[in-house]
Amino acid sequence: MDLSREILRNRHRLSERQIDDFLGESTNAENQQDRLLGMQRIGAFIEVTKALCEQNIWFLNLKGPLLSQRIYGDPTYRAFRDFDLLVAPKDVNRTMQLLERHGYQSTEFAWPQSPKKQKITLHFINQVEMIHPKSGVMIEVHWKLFSTRIANPKTIRRLFEGSIESVEFGGQTLNRLSLEFELFYLIVHGGNHAWFRLKWLVDIHEILKREEIHWDTFDRIISDCNAHRQVDICNDMLQEFFPNGKQFPSKKNDTHNLGSFAIEQCKQPEGDPHISRLNTTRLTLYRWKLFPHWQHKVDVTKVITFCKTDLKYDWLPPSRFVYYLFRPVGYVLRAIGVLK
Repeated sequence: MDLSREILRNRHRLSERQIDDFLGESTNAENQQDRLLGMQRIGAFIEVTKALCEQNIWFLNLKGPLLSQRIYGDPTYRAFRDFDLLVAPKDVNRTMQLLERHGYQSTEFAWPQSPKKQKITLHFINQVEMIHPKSGVMIEVHWKLFSTRIANPKTIRRLFEGSIESVEFGGQTLNRLSLEFELFYLIVHGGNHAWFRLKWLVDIHEILKREEIHWDTFDRIISDCNAHRQVDICNDMLQEFFPNGKQFPSKKNDTHNLGSFAIEQCKQPEGDPHISRLNTTRLTLYRWKLFPHWQHKVDVTKVITFCKTDLKYDWLPPSRFVYYLFRPVGYVLRAIGVLK
């Protein structure tokens, strides 16, 4: 596998300093422009989070500068292209309006003005992306922690609410996940994406190497969410790319095929897991097997019955039933060029 600096930077989205760590080099390749860009992004992050606090909109930062600060003691050390903000579903509309007032625009479809269309959007997807056309800063607004119901929603809510902590950043008090729950989140996030980027694995490797983890707390989260399979797949990835590093305590589930698929996805030269219909089908089957919870399997199956692209068609009635029915029609119309 070619893991040149260019591949690690562009395909796997590691910063120059992370690449040095990964390759065991000391090139000091990060230039002043890269550092300046990182500081500009941090400035945009502080501006937006301050505005959210002033409007009394509760939010929590996922990954991004707070994770970089946690691991490296430097919010610009870890590479990030966007900021992920988790807000309550009831506050999504206010958050979108706030971002629009600060110059951010939707990248895929305009946030609907109709309350009924907003409910449709909140039901079918878990996040929307906004970008500032001048600065290029991107923000992902999430209202669900995970894209699928990986466990009983009440269990996830209980664990999540007991795993929020405060941290001082940029003169503000912000919310982030506890160390053990953040590890769990990174494992699920990377696993759901079949680990096709190394950056998520690097985060976990560095946490295991640098942090003091309360394993009883972590094990309880994994057990309550029945996420042992995800942990074993992560261990397969760690063994492949960091064979001399630490791994998670494991129950050794039979995940060889799933782990092999994830390693294959990470090693493929393309950065798009949907590079072909065959790979999309294999990815769907892989995700279906990750968790035993039946609601997770239903949510994964929604990929077949719903397409996010359909949300940009304002002329569709605000009905879940209509969107499910429109899925095969929209697929055909896009395939023959009638719709874009």
